[in-house]
Formats: sequence, C-alpha cells, structure tokens
Amino acid sequence: MTDERQNLPSASGLERLALCPGSWAAEQASPTPDTSTPEADSGTAIHAVLAGEPPARPLTTEEENIATACARLANEVAVATYGAFEHADTLIREQRLWLRVDGLPLLSGKPDLVAIYGMRALILDYKTGRGEVEAAALNLQLRALVALVASSYPIKEATVVIVQPFSTAGTSSARYNDDDIEAARINVLDILSQSYSAGARRIPSADACRYCRAKAICPEARELAVTPPVPVAGFITPNELALALTDEKLASFLDHAAFAEKVIDACRDEAKRRLADGQIVPGWTLKPGRSTEVITNPQAVYDRFTDLGGNGEQFLECVTVGKTKLKDMVRALTTAKGKALDAHIEAMLAGCTETKTSSPILTKA
Repeated sequence: MTDERQNLPSASGLERLALCPGSWAAEQASPTPDTSTPEADSGTAIHAVLAGEPPARPLTTEEENIATACARLANEVAVATYGAFEHADTLIREQRLWLRVDGLPLLSGKPDLVAIYGMRALILDYKTGRGEVEAAALNLQLRALVALVASSYPIKEATVVIVQPFSTAGTSSARYNDDDIEAARINVLDILSQSYSAGARRIPSADACRYCRAKAICPEARELAVTPPVPVAGFITPNELALALTDEKLASFLDHAAFAEKVIDACRDEAKRRLADGQIVPGWTLKPGRSTEVITNPQAVYDRFTDLGGNGEQFLECVTVGKTKLKDMVRALTTAKGKALDAHIEAMLAGCTETKTSSPILTKA
C-alpha cells in the first residue's frame, strides 16, 4: 500500500515530536507496524460518513448518533463563526495538505473539514472517542493544520474547532489572526527541525510514547519503564510501599505507572510478533489462545429448555439484553431514526432498567 504521507511526519503526530524529538528517527528503525483498534476502526467509519464517503461497513446505532451529533455541532459552530457552510467559498473534506520549504515537503495533514470564507478559514477536527483531548488553543495538531491550510490558501484569519460530542461542552475553539498564523508556522518548523536533526533526543513519557511505534525497542523507554520513581527495597508488600509514599511521590508513581503499562503492553506485543515469526525470545513461547463458546442459535436452546419443562419466564432470567443490539433491532423493525428511535427505546425500557454507578475513576487532573 502506498504511504500517502510519503513516510514523513503528519499533523496528528506533532504533539509526540514536540515531547520527544528523537521519536521520529526511532520509528524509522522500528519493525513494529501500525496497528488498529476497535475504537480507531469506529472512528474511521464515522469520519468516512462525515466526509460524504461510503464507510467500509455500516455504522452501528451509536456510531450513527455520534456522526449526527458531530454534523450538528459543526453546523452550529459554522453559523456562529463565519456563516453556514453553504456560504463558504470552498469546502475541503479529508484532503491531505502539505507544508513545504523551498519545494521540499516536510509535513502533511488531513483536516476533517475546512471551510474558506474569503481570507478566513474554519478548521474542524472531529474527535469521536471519549478520551480527554487538549483544548483547541493548546492543541499542536490544530496548530499544524493552521500552518498547512495557510500554506495552501491566502488566509489572514483562522478559527480552529475541536468537535467532540462526548465532551461536556461539545466543542473547543481558538482563533488565529495573521500574526498567530505565522507564529504557528514557525512553531511547527521548529519542532520539525529538532526532530530531523542528527542525534535528536529521545524523551520518553506516557504522552510521548502512547502512539509511538518504537516504544517496544526504544532503550530510553525501556529504562524508564523498569526504573521505579521511588526505592522499593525494604518493603514486604505492595500495600506497604503505597502507604509509605508521600503525596508527591504517589503522584510521580502514578505518572510512571501509566507510562510503564504502555511499554509493557508494547513489549508483550513485540514478543508475540517475534515468536510468531519463528524468532526466539529466551524463556518464552506462544500457546494457543483461549476458546470462547458463543450461543449462535438461541431459538434451538429455548426449544430444548422448554422440552425439559422450563418456561419462557425462567428462560428470560438467563438472558441479558444489550441496549445497542436492541436499538439496532428496533430501528430495523420501525425504520425510525434519531429522536423517533430514541423515543421508541425510552418507551420500551420504561421501568425496566436500573442504573449502577461504578467506583470512582482515578484520572489525571
């Protein structure tokens, strides 16, 4: 497959390059391929629909709701900023733009949506997940997109907006004037210059290593992962160690643990890859994965259950109803969508559910 990025940095990875300039060179020497996740696949499908392209598969009900929310928020932002999208001179969806110096390509990026109004640009970035996203004013990916759009269109002002339905506010925005746009370009070029320089430093951290393909083979990442931030000698149990930590040391340990877990996962994946390729990892081997049995014919199971004297009420006690699958089925039966579909589900589940709250979730302030 052809790499449309031409094996060069992209706007989405600029934050990592700023945190760890040496990660770019490290990735070039990494044998670990890019891997996808269910969350990433879901985001790709939603982005395709928002771009007006056919997704690789039909969207689930939840994904359709996310896409609808993104489109609604985007329209609201456009109207409140420079005007409805139909009033824009140019609309750009999922088009790769390039930043060049003396004709030499250095960086590319693919904005989700850019609307050009004369010499002003509205740049939107859809975030379809639930994870925390840095505010638009501090977001280096958006800063890079400003530089990319300005290199292709003669703009004097740009408004960047993160559209994230799962966030409390729904959107986060920042405005760049003419001087800000030039400052963004200089900032981006400075980060790239440090990354391209010989001997660029590798500075591992949880944020820098999160999506880096080289973390499994990076000596600095491995060293940080296996070196605890506090001495562990003299403690008999993990609980004793935790109780003895000061507030500051506990915070440091949590930061370290978040990073170490990612490196450990990456090393496990790398070990599996090497063993699957016939290489030797001393003391380790691959064994067959766990088998999971799934009931594929519930009707036949129900019939056999009643043959034993069971009844429908007893059988239902063995059944768990998934709201997402139920919503998909109701949509297929009624052809309802959006608020009409939500109304069907709300009426159907009235008095039939209970809400459970998990224990508090530890998160970075």
